[in-house]
Amino acid sequence: MSQRPPAAAVLLLAAAVLVGSCASALKPLDPSSDLGRVDPERVDPAAADRLAAEAEDLFSRRPELTPVERAERLWLESAIASPTSARGIIGAVRTKVWLAHHLEDRARRRIVARSAVETAQWCGRREPNNPACHYWLALALGVQADAHRATAVDGLRHMVRQLRRVIESAPELEQAGPHRILARVLVRAPGWPTGPGDPDAGLEHAKLAVQMFPQYPPNLLALAAAYREVDEIEASRARFQEALEMARQWQQRGDPDAGDWIQEANQGLQRVPAM
Repeated sequence: MSQRPPAAAVLLLAAAVLVGSCASALKPLDPSSDLGRVDPERVDPAAADRLAAEAEDLFSRRPELTPVERAERLWLESAIASPTSARGIIGAVRTKVWLAHHLEDRARRRIVARSAVETAQWCGRREPNNPACHYWLALALGVQADAHRATAVDGLRHMVRQLRRVIESAPELEQAGPHRILARVLVRAPGWPTGPGDPDAGLEHAKLAVQMFPQYPPNLLALAAAYREVDEIEASRARFQEALEMARQWQQRGDPDAGDWIQEANQGLQRVPAM
């Protein structure tokens, strides 16, 4: 059921900090939004369940774009039909983050990325103590920073804060996603005083992710990238190779995200310096 975004937005977010942009990553929410008000005529918990089930099925058909775009709309309809639940909002943000990675048209990516952040903020309004809301806000900030580089500095700050918050309460979320994504940010971000970069700390978070879910390819990819950044080349190459083999197994089982992992593993092997 979980969606595992590629690392591209995380890496671009860290790189974008170097340009010194400083626009605010979070905007005030529009109280007239359908997600922020209750329309009694549209409240229907049973319909929300049906819409959520259909959206999940459509989202499982990725990497086809059309079903995923339809899933995004259905998740939002589900969220409106169940205005006290964050389920539909979380589904919508997951889908928007995926689309922001895979849409070819940059203008559309920019729109989807901004929408992902706004939608994720409504998640926190509905269920402020739900770790998934904070996790997906962090991922939404990542894709927004890729599409809107001016938000990178502020976005990185909020992103790290959200991930650390989730680690305190639900480190296992999304197959150790908080440790995995924080590892990528710390490994690639500039260090003090420009940013929070700390490759050694990033490596430790990547190790924790692998310790928690050792057979999950994105965790191995994060660890491989962390080893590369601290110049442990042999360990990096071994982890990239392990991630590649594991991703192929997941692909054989029909995982829709395995193609992204295989591509990243192959690129990682190509970029690891020869011994």
